[in-house]
Amino acid sequence: PPQLPQVTPPATPHRPHPPQVAPPLEDPLGTHLLLLRGECCAERMSECAERAKWRVWAIEAAETERRRRIALLAAMKEEEEQERHARRAWAAAAIEAEHRARKHSAFVADM
Repeated sequence: PPQLPQVTPPATPHRPHPPQVAPPLEDPLGTHLLLLRGECCAERMSECAERAKWRVWAIEAAETERRRRIALLAAMKEEEEQERHARRAWAAAAIEAEHRARKHSAFVADM
C-alpha cells in the first residue's frame, strides 16, 4: 500500500532539560565576579521581598473583600427577613379586614 504523508511529526515523550547554570564570569583579578554575583543576589532578594510584600497585600485584600461580601450578604438577608415579616403582617391584616367585612355584610343581610 502507498505510504500517506504524515500531517504532524510523530510524538516523542517530553524530557525536561536540566536547569541551566550560568557559566562563571571570568575576571583575571576575581573582584568584578564577586561584585556582579553580589548585585545579582541582592537583586533577586529584592525581587523576592517585593513578591512577598505583594503576596501579603493580595491575601489581605482578598480577606477584606471576603469580609465585605459576608457583611453585605448578612445585610441583604436581614432586609429580606424584614420584608418577609412586613408582608406577613400585611397579609394577616388583609385577611382580618376581609373577615370583618364578610361578618358585617352577613349581619346586614340577616337584618
